[in-house]
Amino acid sequence: MDRHRLQENSDFRGWLSIHFVQNAGPHTQSLKLGSLSKLTPGNVREAILATRELLRPVEACGVDLRRHRGELLPFTAPVWLAAPAMARLFRHFPPMRLVMEAHANPEELRAVCRDTLAEARRLGVEVPRLEAAEPYFAAERTI
Repeated sequence: MDRHRLQENSDFRGWLSIHFVQNAGPHTQSLKLGSLSKLTPGNVREAILATRELLRPVEACGVDLRRHRGELLPFTAPVWLAAPAMARLFRHFPPMRLVMEAHANPEELRAVCRDTLAEARRLGVEVPRLEAAEPYFAAERTI
């Protein structure tokens, strides 16, 4: 098996939607704390639960989540197991730390959360955890 082989996804739109909310969930905590590097297992638990809620608008857009089971596993596994494991990865696994550094621009994080919340509201899907985090990403008002 060639380990350098490209993988194609027959549902790129679904994959992209899922990737977007997989970022938005942790961003709720990152914006609250000021950095993904400060995530504790408790913060990761909240990020996982936020991501689970954000799967509802993805489904409302017609994405079949069953087609993406593998990539959703960290967010659908029992939270008591997934949160400490993901927190450990965030702290100690160099590729994950690189991903965290790549997602360090606060305005990008705020924009992802704002867009995700706007889409959930457009679809009429409640996402209480993202709504609760809105003060951390709401657009600043100028006079």
